[in-house]
Amino acid sequence: MMLNCRRWSVACTIACAACAPADQIFVSQAASGSVVVVDPGSGKVKTRIDVGMLPHNFVVSSDRRMLYVALVGSQAVAEIDVTTLRLRRTMLTEPVPARRADGSVIQQHLDQGAFTRTT
Repeated sequence: MMLNCRRWSVACTIACAACAPADQIFVSQAASGSVVVVDPGSGKVKTRIDVGMLPHNFVVSSDRRMLYVALVGSQAVAEIDVTTLRLRRTMLTEPVPARRADGSVIQQHLDQGAFTRTT
């Protein structure tokens, strides 16, 4: 699959390309709840990592082994091993609300499995 940012509903966000290993670029695909790893030489997608709702803002650990992704829609942080390109765990920063202040159910949270994203 060739990299084509126009196909994604959210603009591509390159995650700290200078910090990541030289052979991969991490890209947020907020609409699909995933992070894509792209080979910068070919522009081809190496893998897709499902992380949670609305991945934004990446931070690489000081030893460059882990990538942390803020999951705005899941109110969590995903930890990705940059060597194995696998999700290691998801840490809730705040419980995901099931209801709004008026008591109505937040159906999108139920439909998208926001309550099952903690590992």
